[in-house]
Amino acid sequence: MKLSSIAIDSEKAENGIWKEVVVGTGFECLIARHNNSRFRAEVERRIIDLTRSQKQEPTAAQISAATLQAFCTHILLGWRGMEDDDDQPIEYSAEKAFEILSDPEFADLREAVESVATDQKAYRRESNLGNSESSSSGGSSTKAKSTGTSEDIEEA
Repeated sequence: MKLSSIAIDSEKAENGIWKEVVVGTGFECLIARHNNSRFRAEVERRIIDLTRSQKQEPTAAQISAATLQAFCTHILLGWRGMEDDDDQPIEYSAEKAFEILSDPEFADLREAVESVATDQKAYRRESNLGNSESSSSGGSSTKAKSTGTSEDIEEA
C-alpha cells in the first residue's frame, strides 16, 4: 500500500461534499469531514465559553448541545431539496439544522449525515479513488450549486 493512497483532500474535508443522504429522495447535504479543524475549534470554544459563563464544568447535556451546534455550523454546511409538509422549501441555516437535528424524530437524518461525515473514502484525494468513486464528490467551497450523487446509505 502506498501511503498516498489514504491521503485526504483537505478542501473536501473542510468545505464539504454534496451527498444524497437518503437514497432516492433527491435531498442532498453539503457535508464536511467529521472532526475537521473548524469543527474541533468550535467545540472547544463553545465548551470554554460554557465553563467561563457558569464558573463550573458544563453538564453532559450542555456539551452535547454545544457539539451539535458546532456540527450544524462546521460539518453540515448546507442542503438542497428539503421541503416542509406543505411542499415549501426549507432553506438551510445552522440554526434550522440544529432545530431539526436536535429533534429525536429526526435521529435517522442526523445519523445519515454523521455516516457521510465519517466515511473516510468520501474525503480522499480524487486520484486515489479510482474511476468508480471519482465522480461522487463535489468538493466545492461554496454552499450553492454543485453536483453530487447517492451515498450508499439506505432509507430508514
